[in-house]
Amino acid sequence: MFVRGKNALIIYVTILSLATFISNIYLLFGLTKRTKINFKDVTVSSMFGHFKHNLILFIPQIAISIYTLLDQPMIGWLSGSTDEVGFYLKAEQLVKMVLYIITTLGTIMMPRIASLYKRKDISKVKKYLNKVIDIVLYLSIPMMFGLAAVSSFFIEWFLTPAFSRVSLIMMVISPIIVFISLSNVIGVQYLLPTDNTKYYIKSVILGALVNFICNLILIPNLKAIGAAIGTVIAEFSVFLYQFIVVRKMKVFENHIKYATTCFINGLIMFIVIYFLGNLLGVGVFTTIIQIIVGILIYTILSKIFKISIQE
Repeated sequence: MFVRGKNALIIYVTILSLATFISNIYLLFGLTKRTKINFKDVTVSSMFGHFKHNLILFIPQIAISIYTLLDQPMIGWLSGSTDEVGFYLKAEQLVKMVLYIITTLGTIMMPRIASLYKRKDISKVKKYLNKVIDIVLYLSIPMMFGLAAVSSFFIEWFLTPAFSRVSLIMMVISPIIVFISLSNVIGVQYLLPTDNTKYYIKSVILGALVNFICNLILIPNLKAIGAAIGTVIAEFSVFLYQFIVVRKMKVFENHIKYATTCFINGLIMFIVIYFLGNLLGVGVFTTIIQIIVGILIYTILSKIFKISIQE
């Protein structure tokens, strides 16, 4: 309603800030209805008591911001094309929109894991984490394949044919759905709540460095595709480092067989719905049919191979 042109930047920023502020104030008042809060006990010294811990958690957020936000200016700088920046931005937004469905598990599980760890109930910590890993693998792998399969037939009607290059970038960058989902479980749901913050910080700093180096090498020749490849390599490096760390802690079970089955099911789903897209052509109807058929195929294959998130 209010953002109508380039001169509306201040209005746009104000709307974003107010939306966040109002939602948090609403949550605060909602909290007072469920529990008694004595605001007289809230002092400056008590607030600053949390400052050190929040500062430690702020460091990885800086690193994450560097390698998630630096891609766009580096594409413009190294490729000399603002179009490539726009293509990459749209592809990343669409992929991460799907990703948020899974990463919300971190918000749900982190307090629970922290509580169990504080009570030294390690067996339940392991049980919950391994359950979440299964859920993440079961959902993220078909989402990766599904998004890659529909992108070629979805972008042209959703963003117009002028953005057709976005579909290729989406296909390249789609593996981050799996890598970020897994590192979210290991890093956010285990390393942070169990006082292993240093490993989490090292992993995201590693990701920032890998992403920056890959961008310098790949973007000049491959432009937005190079940035997408760099992002995938960076997210994989974050996951791999965290995986190596927690493997020594013997917290997670062996999920290779489960992941392989999900991957095969997802690959079969990809082949079928991609072929279906070629058969039906670009259009809203095609995308809807692809999604429905994809869900049915993956669900049926999961039943056949006896894998599910209820086990």
